[in-house]
Amino acid sequence: MAMSQAERAQKYREKIKKDKVKYEAVKAKARVRGNSKREKLTGLDLAAFRLKNKINQVNFRKSKKKRLNTETVPSAFKSRQSFGKSLKKVNSPLPKRDKRKKIIVQHLAQKFGLIPKPTHHRTSVQLSAKLKKDIYNFYVCDDVSYQLPGKRDTIVVKDDDGQKTTYQKRILINNLRENYGLFREENKNVDLSRSAFADLRPSFVVCKAALAHRVCVYVYHANREQSKYFEKLKAEVTNEKVVCQVDFAENYGMKEQDEVQSSHWYTKTMSIFTGYVWSKSGGFGFALPSLDVSHDKFVVNSALELILNHLKTLLPDLKEINFFSDGAASQFKQRYHFRNLVQLASEYKISMNWCFFATSHGKGTV
Repeated sequence: MAMSQAERAQKYREKIKKDKVKYEAVKAKARVRGNSKREKLTGLDLAAFRLKNKINQVNFRKSKKKRLNTETVPSAFKSRQSFGKSLKKVNSPLPKRDKRKKIIVQHLAQKFGLIPKPTHHRTSVQLSAKLKKDIYNFYVCDDVSYQLPGKRDTIVVKDDDGQKTTYQKRILINNLRENYGLFREENKNVDLSRSAFADLRPSFVVCKAALAHRVCVYVYHANREQSKYFEKLKAEVTNEKVVCQVDFAENYGMKEQDEVQSSHWYTKTMSIFTGYVWSKSGGFGFALPSLDVSHDKFVVNSALELILNHLKTLLPDLKEINFFSDGAASQFKQRYHFRNLVQLASEYKISMNWCFFATSHGKGTV
């Protein structure tokens, strides 16, 4: 698109201004031309020229003043004298000390919105991740809480990542005050309040008040010395000396998806003998299914033979096994079982020790 006459003239002036020598020559030539033009004016033409020039000067000064001066807020006082009198009246009642005077003026400035009010940020001491983990391990320790054995004794907890996890309920043996005292005795250098200790209790570890009446509460289940001994043996395991915990799981019914109608009235059941071995090389789990649901000494002896054969293959240098189980008289706590242990120890040339947990308190491996 072609430029107009005004655009071409503006472009020409911008080009001339870049060359100072040429620009000064053009200005001198314009002055000579303007002076000669004014000298020829007379009468009304000269008066009109002067009036137009005067109006242009006034407009130029206004625009220049507007560019140079920033926009000022109109004052609430009519004169500087009235402002000085008001300032003197306000300044005279103020304290003589500059520090107090500064505090009052700062407060008034914040009140009228001249400066922003300070925001108070409450600082709190953050607990370390190691301390939180130690508290968690303390709550789930067998000395502090015991696990309920029932299927219904579960609780669903939402983790930090938003996923839901099902945990078996654990019951605190002592109240929170006593547990806090035990934790402080074990960790004397830790600065932790009782309220923070209570807040960090896992959701699946509940107090005795939440315990159902169908669950028995005996005093002898809190065998702390035995729990310490059990944890001590697990910490001292080697490939020659291991710890094994065994127990029977509940009987399971074998169902088929497309079974015939008569199978509904005749369901086969099976039992599972569970075991777990702690060694220096790692942990080994055992689940031995059997159609014999009698849970007697013969099933126990057969299951132990299978476990010992497998352990001899995994740990050739095995010399000592410390067994732990519950005290069921039909399964473990009987003379026939100990006679079988003597024969197994002589056959496999292994020293065996057998310890019994407190009865009926869910000390199984699963």
